[in-house]
Amino acid sequence: MAKIEITKTELIWPGKYNEDGSRKEVPRVKLPFQVIETINESRATREAKKSAQPTLFDVWEGKEGDTFEEGWKNKLIWGDNLLVMCSLLEKFAGKIDLIYIDPPFATGADFLFTAEIGEQEIEAAKEQSIIEEKVYRDTWGQGLVSYLAMMCDRLVLIRDLLAETGCAYIHVDNRMVHPLKFVMDEVFGNESFLNHVIWSYRRWPSVASNYQTMHDDILFYVKNPKSKRVFNIDYEPPSESYIKRFKGKTQVLDPDTKTRKLVVEEPTKGLPIRDVWDISIVAGFKSERTGFPTQKPEALLERVVKTSSNDGDLVADFFCGSGTSLAVAERLGRRWIGCDLSRWAIHVTRKRLLEIERCKPFEVLNLGKYERKYWQGITFSGKE
Repeated sequence: MAKIEITKTELIWPGKYNEDGSRKEVPRVKLPFQVIETINESRATREAKKSAQPTLFDVWEGKEGDTFEEGWKNKLIWGDNLLVMCSLLEKFAGKIDLIYIDPPFATGADFLFTAEIGEQEIEAAKEQSIIEEKVYRDTWGQGLVSYLAMMCDRLVLIRDLLAETGCAYIHVDNRMVHPLKFVMDEVFGNESFLNHVIWSYRRWPSVASNYQTMHDDILFYVKNPKSKRVFNIDYEPPSESYIKRFKGKTQVLDPDTKTRKLVVEEPTKGLPIRDVWDISIVAGFKSERTGFPTQKPEALLERVVKTSSNDGDLVADFFCGSGTSLAVAERLGRRWIGCDLSRWAIHVTRKRLLEIERCKPFEVLNLGKYERKYWQGITFSGKE
């Protein structure tokens, strides 16, 4: 194998470089989307479709505008996010304002789980499809090696899809945050790193010979650190001692003199939000609970979406799971694109969105037979 020229600090794993020492590129496969169904479209649109030549699946043309008034429809996509993001590049490269992902934390290839159906609490087991089995095997077959390779490819595509003023939130746990921080620095650049957010929560404790793990990690990066990005400052509710001590004033750091000074603030406003977020998990008694095993609380995603996007901005989640980020984006008036490989996740998300009052029209898309042909070619040709 040719000598690899290392000029910076980086993580190296088998398969990261080609035999000649060049960096292995992310496969840029463009496949056409098929429209499985359109939800909540207007009556006029439905009537117009009736007069057209009927087909089993319409090919998504992407001719709608960039606003709801111009005909934009939100998008829920079933498929491997690597292929989905590659196929979105033509129309969405440099156009997404906020991307949040909550990827699986290298938990292994067994994604079978049970879910309750109806009020009778009947349990049904969800087994992974052939495509899921193929992708999950590739993702965790070699442990950390294949996991980092999988994430690195997807982070490159996330960077390319982001607008120059856009930002990304990568939600991981304490096992993966450190290696992924190195990969994020390599893909985005260390200067694009803004915050390491700690999501702190409480849950039923267990007896163990170590500290109770009750937090997740969120890495916050910006596409272009010199751009004027959206950052709508949120505030923590003030404590009684804070109100009593400062009587409606707070201390801020003067950027010119580097000294602290008191400024008048609303006594109920509190202090700008810290990088440690105390937000409850989705407990079993909460109405937002869907039964999806990795569901995150809406309060967590509300903070992300409100802080880093404005009304009408485009938000994306390519590991959407139960659809928390999409439901929050919908309620807050953002445009959104969601994707997941699991058909069960798409079903749960679709149902959840339909329960939102006055939910805007959205399309359910997939790559259909084109995705299957691609994976058949990879599997039987032996190519990567």
